[in-house]
Amino acid sequence: MTGRFTARRTDKGDVELRAPYGDGTPSAHVKITCDESEGRGEFRNEDYYTGEFQARCLGKVRTWNGAEGELTLGPIAIFR
Repeated sequence: MTGRFTARRTDKGDVELRAPYGDGTPSAHVKITCDESEGRGEFRNEDYYTGEFQARCLGKVRTWNGAEGELTLGPIAIFR
């Protein structure tokens, strides 16, 4: 998936990436959570947490929550 992502730190210190998905109503989004233990040094750069950035993410579908419009992917690789 290629998109404009935002990033935030979770309470556990993991990195959660989100990007809009499709153009339906109501809107949907993709969520990818990267475990802190698997994170690369780039996620320690505070620039990730201010605004959006373009990225391509490869992942395996974990769940679709239709009520929330949320597709959760398990990350395999993230290219910025």
